[in-house]
Amino acid sequence: MFHQYAKFPGELEISFSDVIDDQKASGKKTVFVCFKQKVSDHVKRSRFTLPDKKLVYNEGFTAMEQEKNELILTNNEELIWKYAKLGGVKLK
Repeated sequence: MFHQYAKFPGELEISFSDVIDDQKASGKKTVFVCFKQKVSDHVKRSRFTLPDKKLVYNEGFTAMEQEKNELILTNNEELIWKYAKLGGVKLK
């Protein structure tokens, strides 16, 4: 399941998965972080994994935009992990 994390000016949205415990295959815990941005005629998408910050795929973001996405990921990694462990952001 994916949970909304943030929405930035320019229609950039970030969401994250629950923590995936893949002990059998890789022996590690992973969170997927998705970046999505609607533009006039299409949607840009990219996905990273945490904790390694590996780019899984990129569909439409330029190299400069990806650098910004990676910076956002780095600056928010700790909080994303926290909320992923809790199963999402609990709003009152």
